[in-house]
Amino acid sequence: MANGKAYEMLSNLVGLIKLYRLTGDKQLLNPVLIAWQDIVTHRLYITGTTSSFEHFQEDDVLPASDKDRIGEGCVTTTWIQLNQRLLAITADLKYEEQIEKSIYNQLLGAENPETGCVSYYTSLMDKKPFSCEITCCTSSVPRGIAMIPFFTFGNVNNMPTLMLYEPAIYRDSIATADKKNIDLLVKIESKFPENGNVVITINSSQKNAAYPFALRVPSWCDAFTATVGQKTYKGVKDHYLTINRVWKSGDKIKVAFKIPVKEIVGGKSYPGELAFQRGPQVLALDESLNTVAVKNLLSITEQKLLVKKPGNNSEADVLPKEWIGQQAYKVNIVTPEKQKRKQQIVLVPFADASQTGVDVKVWLPLTVLHQ
Repeated sequence: MANGKAYEMLSNLVGLIKLYRLTGDKQLLNPVLIAWQDIVTHRLYITGTTSSFEHFQEDDVLPASDKDRIGEGCVTTTWIQLNQRLLAITADLKYEEQIEKSIYNQLLGAENPETGCVSYYTSLMDKKPFSCEITCCTSSVPRGIAMIPFFTFGNVNNMPTLMLYEPAIYRDSIATADKKNIDLLVKIESKFPENGNVVITINSSQKNAAYPFALRVPSWCDAFTATVGQKTYKGVKDHYLTINRVWKSGDKIKVAFKIPVKEIVGGKSYPGELAFQRGPQVLALDESLNTVAVKNLLSITEQKLLVKKPGNNSEADVLPKEWIGQQAYKVNIVTPEKQKRKQQIVLVPFADASQTGVDVKVWLPLTVLHQ
């Protein structure tokens, strides 16, 4: 990608995919695939956006402060569109994973959940500069949010397929095994991403019908199962789980999976620092939810703070009444000196952070205690 202007180059790549779909000429598709891999490997922020000062930077250089002007809204939305186009061509779940990462972090994180105002650039390490002024990028963010239903459910390889696990209702028309056309109404009940317990109810215009129904198994999850009646199906990470049976209208699929927390290292731009990701969500420290003592500890960059990895269960009791969002994760930290001082930090999803106008931090000077 060199140092090209990110929004323009991504838009050109989307155009090449459209031409490929019209012509079938693989010479149009191949450079798109090469560019996609280069972005994912060297130029993608962990929140699912790219660019600093609107351009691609050198390999693995990903500065993340407000002064670095990272992740303009047009870039985030066009990156999502590029992945959607590649998903439509290939059905490869690695593109859906990128869409999911962008949605749950950079896209939703660029819009204030209370006011609807949008940040043109959305940094990982400072305030989100929300504004209700209408510009290209502040228009692109709500445009991207409006597209989310197109990425959550659809037909993959002629099968109705659920991609994301938010509460929703979908309608679809499919062909059964005996070539009859029927209508489906699919209802998803869940509290995802708070937890991985999901109930999917499938109602159809035919009382009994044979057809496959597929579920995306995310690459980040553990112990994915889907139970229909007395039968349980086990999913494999980063694959489709296909349930092929005679469905009765009103059948339920009970899905369960674990949402682990993983550590991400800061790389060239934030050496020696860590971030945490829970499922698809990057976690962040919001200064309004943390004490002065914690903020002072985190500002002493010459020392590493010892920390246990965040737990998997939300502890929303620490959130103020007016807070929009239900997820918060407490983490105990200890200074490495002889007289250890224990403190507790509170992390929230990056998409929820800075809604009250304070600084956020994704990269933190921490060392995880593995016990």
